[in-house]
Formats: sequence, structure tokens, C-alpha cells
Amino acid sequence: VWFQNRRAKWRKKEHTKKGPGRPAHNAHPQSCSGEPIPPEELRRKERERRQKKLLKALERQQRKLAAK
Repeated sequence: VWFQNRRAKWRKKEHTKKGPGRPAHNAHPQSCSGEPIPPEELRRKERERRQKKLLKALERQQRKLAAK
């Protein structure tokens, strides 16, 4: 059992490591060309992401109510 725990800890540690070339979560996002993404585009993408998430939640709620 102790070796399974050790292996699980190692696997968790390996999966959470940043690979070479992967930016940190707080790094400023960049496009493929390496140019920083303009702030207005970041805001637009974030707004679209929120709308998509909300729409998905509403659809899930509708399905749940329809199943009753």
C-alpha cells in the first residue's frame, strides 16, 4: 500500500508540473506570433466564454426541469 501512495503522489506531482515552454497561469496571454493579445480582444473572449457558460447552465436547467 505504501508504494501505491508514493506512486500516486509522484504521478500527481508530475501532472501538475509545467512542461517546457508552458507559461504560468498569470502570464500575459500571447498569440501564435508572440505578440500580446490586445486587451479589447481579451475582454471580448472572456465575455463570450461567460455567455457560453451561462447558456450551457440554462440548457442544463431546462433539461432538468423537463425531466420532472
